[in-house]
Amino acid sequence: MVWISVVVGAFCGVLAAGVAVLVVRKRKENPRFYSLVFAGIMALLLALSNEFVTPMIKASYAASNIEDSLLDIPAFAAMKQHDPATYNQIVDRLKLSVSNGQSLAATHEAIQNDIAMLIEKRLPHASDEAAAMYTNVLVQEMTELKQNGGDFCYRFLFPQPGQPLDISRYLSAPTKKANLAALGEVIRTSALSPQTIPTEADVAALIEPIITALAKQHGQDMAILQNPGAPGVDKGKVCGIMIDMYSQIALLPPAQAGKLLRYMLAQP
Repeated sequence: MVWISVVVGAFCGVLAAGVAVLVVRKRKENPRFYSLVFAGIMALLLALSNEFVTPMIKASYAASNIEDSLLDIPAFAAMKQHDPATYNQIVDRLKLSVSNGQSLAATHEAIQNDIAMLIEKRLPHASDEAAAMYTNVLVQEMTELKQNGGDFCYRFLFPQPGQPLDISRYLSAPTKKANLAALGEVIRTSALSPQTIPTEADVAALIEPIITALAKQHGQDMAILQNPGAPGVDKGKVCGIMIDMYSQIALLPPAQAGKLLRYMLAQP
């Protein structure tokens, strides 16, 4: 948006020239004084513009072009077509965030909860293939968050009210791209061919071997999953077990992996 700065600068130049003419009546007789007055006024106007006017214009321009940028992303194009209520809510949040001059991190945080709720609503009814695709992305996301240290992975799995986490800061570009692709398929398939949520009987034979393998791998640590939100819980262990669980689900054939994840995410 360099052109905005150029236009504002040109306007400041015209305004500074006009004021300088009013201050220096005989500019041809006092060219040096006129130049000094012009330069001083120009510097003041540019400083004021850079502080107040230019940021406001840039924010307004960015807000007006948000939807064009979103629709270049297939996931948001699918969202607009199949879930316009969520799409409009996200657009409104983004416009408000950008217009208020909030940071990129704050902007991401503004829509993260909307997308999480959309996935929770849509994924149980998506195709098994789309759900399996999302399972692979979920493993990638958790792994990269855990590698970044701290409790990012845990906060991603168990978000706390009033403690938003902008996970995009800690994910690689390929993972973010895969996330959007998977999200698009989840939205599209859940709208065009919604699936019935699997029952416990449908997935019992799939989940039992995974639980058995996790118990052998993690032993008594598996008990922490009974109350992963308990005070003082080992967040690293919780995240490690969850990564191993979803990794094993991702190894199943897509029809089985998708069915199991759809069942799990449909549980209250």
